[in-house]
Amino acid sequence: MSEDSAGPIIPAQAAPEPTQSRGSDALQLTAGERSAIFRNCRHYWLGYGSKCRIDAGMTLYSTGLRHPQLNGVMWMGPGDLGARIGEARRCFADLPWLWWVGPDSVSGTLDVLIDQGGFRVGVSPVMAIRTDMIAPLPHPQELTIERLPPDADLTAWVRTYVAPMGIADDQIPAMIRAEQARTDPPGSLVRFAARMDGEIVAVSELLMRDGVAGIYLVATDAAWRRRGLGAAVTAAAVRLGGQLGARIATLQATPAGQHLYRRLGFVTVSEYRIMSFPPL
Repeated sequence: MSEDSAGPIIPAQAAPEPTQSRGSDALQLTAGERSAIFRNCRHYWLGYGSKCRIDAGMTLYSTGLRHPQLNGVMWMGPGDLGARIGEARRCFADLPWLWWVGPDSVSGTLDVLIDQGGFRVGVSPVMAIRTDMIAPLPHPQELTIERLPPDADLTAWVRTYVAPMGIADDQIPAMIRAEQARTDPPGSLVRFAARMDGEIVAVSELLMRDGVAGIYLVATDAAWRRRGLGAAVTAAAVRLGGQLGARIATLQATPAGQHLYRRLGFVTVSEYRIMSFPPL
């Protein structure tokens, strides 16, 4: 999603070895917290299922936008995996999409995906932190961070993240509609906007679900990077999550964002293996 975004993937050739044990032990995560981290992520992406949405046996979402991260499968339960793969491929039709295989999916999912023609395109590290351990990092004194009201005009907010996320300008209206069509429970999703001279220059999003503070859509305008703005909007979301009762905050990091998140105190606790399929 951006240089300092909680989102996309590391190319497969650069994939690190799984680090779940080291990170989890450092955080002393309970089994329930580990499970909740992945449920939070599933709930976040399922909230984008305005075109197609399946939450029985697998978690599938589709916005209808031509961007692979905005159409995908996040989880697979037990059952006829081959039939579900076929259902997913038919649902996405000619849209670009991804299949995220985490440790929450039923054992053997990855092997079945490969047998059915799927191929690995990368990994997405899952990082976490205790909400009371977020480290303060410097940022411009004139920076202000606000929480957008639920009925806010999202145009400038969306425009801040579309370029870092790789969404074409002509899809901005559709992306705004996808944001407005999210199906989150009232009060569970909070959008943050960082402003300099009144202009939105960085954004983030907090999803409070499953007792976890999920941090998403961290992005900074290209002209304002390397000034601590991404760290500031990330920290703001983590702190609010703590105030709302979450012990753990989590995000999925980009390759460029991992260094920033480590500086804030996040550690890698697991990973998603990202799969794709050729067109039908």
